[in-house]
Amino acid sequence: MIAIDFDGTLSDCPYLVELVKGNKGKHCLITHRAEMKHPPYQLIYDMEAVGLDVDDFEAVILCPVWIRNDTDKVKLWKGEVCHSMGIKTLIDDTFAVNQDGCDKYKITLLHPIDDEAKIRLLEWDK
Repeated sequence: MIAIDFDGTLSDCPYLVELVKGNKGKHCLITHRAEMKHPPYQLIYDMEAVGLDVDDFEAVILCPVWIRNDTDKVKLWKGEVCHSMGIKTLIDDTFAVNQDGCDKYKITLLHPIDDEAKIRLLEWDK
């Protein structure tokens, strides 16, 4: 399973949308959108705008507000979630926020633009 960010990642990379749709229900969408800052239905609208549906993912995870409002915790959060779910790869455009957590939990962090060739070679069907 692969974890994928939405804003700046799936929202801006049509090739990722196609890879997710081609492997429906096998991956996790994980976003720092906080439940109180952005209502959950807004993410659904934004997903639909790029051709995705909640059912395209095994899980859709929004950042809890109490983590989103703590700079130290937010830097570790995606790495912790990936680790707890057994996910080894995170695709995200915001390295500055996610690098610490990915390093701590040994999660491979890939950029959707800079690492496109590597991303296309991932085992998307597992």
